[in-house]
Amino acid sequence: MAHHSDIYLTDIAAYNAAVSATNGGHALIIDFTATWCPPCQRIGPVFERIAGEQAGSVTMKKVDVDANSEAAAAAGINCMPTFKLYKNGACVATKEGGSEAFINELVAAAKQ
Repeated sequence: MAHHSDIYLTDIAAYNAAVSATNGGHALIIDFTATWCPPCQRIGPVFERIAGEQAGSVTMKKVDVDANSEAAAAAGINCMPTFKLYKNGACVATKEGGSEAFINELVAAAKQ
């Protein structure tokens, strides 16, 4: 399936590279999503809007858990959507559920 955006981390190598880049770089928030998940589809455009607003201060990416199951497994994803915040090469916060408030909380934490 074609994703229209470079916001997606399409394989495990891209996921690992994005997490590694948080060492000395911007914090990273990943939206673990699925095309068949209605809450994911509702929150997806919100996540992408916030990603645009935060460009240059917080890196925000998405992982399609079906297209990139290795990354989903590596991150221990159990439900969608799940948002994870990475700093200094490690996950420091996780929020499960399609809430804009969750995204905003992680963005605030990313900047601390």
